[in-house]
Amino acid sequence: MHVRPLLSAFNIAPGEGLPVALLFSYSFCMGLAGVCFYTAASAVLLMTFAPTMLPYVYIASAGFVALCGLLYAKLEARMPVSLLLPATLVVLMLSVVGWRLGLWLTHATWLAFGLLVWLRVLVVVTNLVFWGLAERLFNVQQGKRLFSLIGSGEVAASMLGGLATPLVIPLLGAHNLLLGSALSLLACLGLLIVTLRIWTGPLLTVAEEEATAQAAPHSLVHLLKQRYVVLIFLVQMLLILVYYFIDFTFLAQAQAHYPTMAQLATFLGLFVGMLETVNFLTKTVLSSRFITRYGLRVGVLVHPLGLLGCSVLLAVTGATAGMSPLFFWLTALTKLCDEVLWKAIDDPVFLMLYQPLPAQQRFPAQIAMQGILGPLAVALSGAILVLFGMMGAAHLASLPLVTLGVLAGTVVVARKVQREYAGALQ
Repeated sequence: MHVRPLLSAFNIAPGEGLPVALLFSYSFCMGLAGVCFYTAASAVLLMTFAPTMLPYVYIASAGFVALCGLLYAKLEARMPVSLLLPATLVVLMLSVVGWRLGLWLTHATWLAFGLLVWLRVLVVVTNLVFWGLAERLFNVQQGKRLFSLIGSGEVAASMLGGLATPLVIPLLGAHNLLLGSALSLLACLGLLIVTLRIWTGPLLTVAEEEATAQAAPHSLVHLLKQRYVVLIFLVQMLLILVYYFIDFTFLAQAQAHYPTMAQLATFLGLFVGMLETVNFLTKTVLSSRFITRYGLRVGVLVHPLGLLGCSVLLAVTGATAGMSPLFFWLTALTKLCDEVLWKAIDDPVFLMLYQPLPAQQRFPAQIAMQGILGPLAVALSGAILVLFGMMGAAHLASLPLVTLGVLAGTVVVARKVQREYAGALQ
């Protein structure tokens, strides 16, 4: 009796409670794995190298993610989902254990570099597994109501894990957060196996639709011939450029303000905790209702327009006050807005933008974006930052102006996506 009002409050229809609970729990464990790995990797790298090394990390991570994306795409075409998804999680879990053993056995600087490179691989591949499962279990109408909710488990874990950092770091140290990441991935694996055993039918139905659909090639070349898909890719790539411009500025400023590994790791953990608190409230209370009420026509513009306002403040502050404490805290605010808008709005919005595509093209399109074109955008952002670094610190201060220009272009392309989406639904 008391469950129905709760389900209704979260827009969960009868029969959806168990899959939502399992995927929310999976998302929670995935978020805990991510925040533990992020905090450890960022602190270790910034205590080993100067911030000018970050663009090279972005470029290297792009290459590794692209290779992993290509491999995943080939495996996805040859292996059943019931085998591919758990096998992927096993590999990721073993890789995290391997990084911790490496840091225990040696203090080689390449490990600090490689750890942050692998962070991007971990984030991309875990999201491919999770959302690949979710889009097979729920249809378009269910996705509008539920994708934000099930994704909020990741946010809740990041919130709690980040806020617990000041308690955990003195007891375990930054390096041992990697073990927490590995244990969280193990929990993801268990939840995935349970989900696959219960809902084999829907997963097989999707697989049969993909196998029996009329021959419709879904290679990257074919996808790039479709105007609607190209526009989606372009918006995401431009937002990725902006993300890494903001990320670089934020981490460089954080290192300047917190000189020791413990201080830096504590700050980053607390920041992630505060950020994800906002994320959790937004995703559970506002996101699904916002998208249901205003639709994708508004949703696709919220992120670039929101960052435009933050970037104007950064550009004005950088030009008038330089690299001051005010600039640092405005950078932190911009980083917070970027992360919240990605997770609360863009994750469900872009997942729904792919759903008008034929069944056999949806997952390959996501793999192409996250495994090939996304890394290409990351590499481009790294190359631009390297160029700015070679030109001197004064030019790095003008980075918010470049960000403004990219965001203006993003708004233009997003408006085109609005129009194409309506046509794609017909």
